[in-house]
Amino acid sequence: MTSVHFIIVGLYLAVSTTYSFPFALTPAISDDVLDAILSYFPKDVGVFLATLTPQEMAIVSQIAGEKPLSSTDDDWSEFMLIVRDQSESLYSKIIREKRKQNEKRMKLSFKGRDFIKLFEAKQNSAFLPHAIELKPLTARMAALDLYLKYIALSELDKQDYSTPRERNQKLSLSSQEPGTPLTDARSPDLNNLDVYKAQLIIVSALQGIEYNDETSHEFSTALSKAEMSVKKMMYKFFTAKNGACASTMENNACKAFHCNPADLSSVELNKENIRNLKRLWMFLKDEILPNIVLLLYPLGYTFGDFNEREVLFTFFRDKVCLRIFKNNKRKISSLHTIMHTLLCEAEDYSESAKEFRRLASIVLDGGEDYTLSSCSTNTLPSTSSGLYDFDMEDTAYRRISCSSVLTSEFDENDDVFVDEQYFHLENIEFEAISGEVNV
Repeated sequence: MTSVHFIIVGLYLAVSTTYSFPFALTPAISDDVLDAILSYFPKDVGVFLATLTPQEMAIVSQIAGEKPLSSTDDDWSEFMLIVRDQSESLYSKIIREKRKQNEKRMKLSFKGRDFIKLFEAKQNSAFLPHAIELKPLTARMAALDLYLKYIALSELDKQDYSTPRERNQKLSLSSQEPGTPLTDARSPDLNNLDVYKAQLIIVSALQGIEYNDETSHEFSTALSKAEMSVKKMMYKFFTAKNGACASTMENNACKAFHCNPADLSSVELNKENIRNLKRLWMFLKDEILPNIVLLLYPLGYTFGDFNEREVLFTFFRDKVCLRIFKNNKRKISSLHTIMHTLLCEAEDYSESAKEFRRLASIVLDGGEDYTLSSCSTNTLPSTSSGLYDFDMEDTAYRRISCSSVLTSEFDENDDVFVDEQYFHLENIEFEAISGEVNV
């Protein structure tokens, strides 16, 4: 690092108590990189803390003192569960703050997101926005260090650094004549949002297909510019109680446990299946969720109640966990993180939520198994009737077939698919596009 760089760092340390950034000293900084630094990292943790009441601040201080919080999922889930027991208002504030940080990240440019990835790799943990164990100065110094390394690169290296990953190679689902539009979900042409292709992309993403930044950006941009009727269609397609998300959660579980949907409630929670459930959860959280957020976040600006994370976790709870834990009567410590997360982040007002709380109390505490309620059977009631009800015909959204998305007749008046077979799913139809789901 040159002497000029040391001067910059020294000046930065001098002004760090106000958490500003040395704009004047870095005139050549890329706007996208600067936006990544200043948009993603809070300028002052005190801004969030100032919103807390004295009682809430006391709760935060007490919990943080009794249980130091790290970046691990286990600690975060347990912390949020404790907060929720102590104060609903504090819990809501922290959740809102966390979502705001996620939204900021989703709005970053390609270079901005790449910058954050580099930062997180360097820090070896995500930057937590809840202000319990934050080190704002450390975070900013690490960001500045990355920037100093960036400006020391040659112009050619800078260009390579900031260029988005190349678009995935375009592969068609069948042989095509030159000039024929491609239909592969992994690299679609999204200059104009095609409904069938868009729905195929969503289904494939729910199965674990990872799209690069450019494709995700094209999709989300096309979705944000689409007509309201198309946005409404995508909203229903994803959130309907027997729609794409619900059906694919069930299908992924069947692959993980090697069973039919009707047999999920009979899965024995032995050592191997507990391991399979944990793999399935990690597959959802680490692969499916980030991809879905990048694709569908524009729907959140149109529909105020739309939350991709909540929808995914709710259907994972209802289509998988309610059945898997139906007959469980013992405490399973290794599943605490999953249970805590679903208790905190899935919808919380339906009969299914109430039933899950009962089942979770057994897994978490080894509580007594009371009489099973009707919503833990294979025919679950709607868990999202309050949030995602557009008076749609549920039968039109039976299990999704990728090939049917491209070939089925569509009734524009009803905004639902009409097909005699109602998209009956055969695993081979999914595998033709995405291969087996690895869990």
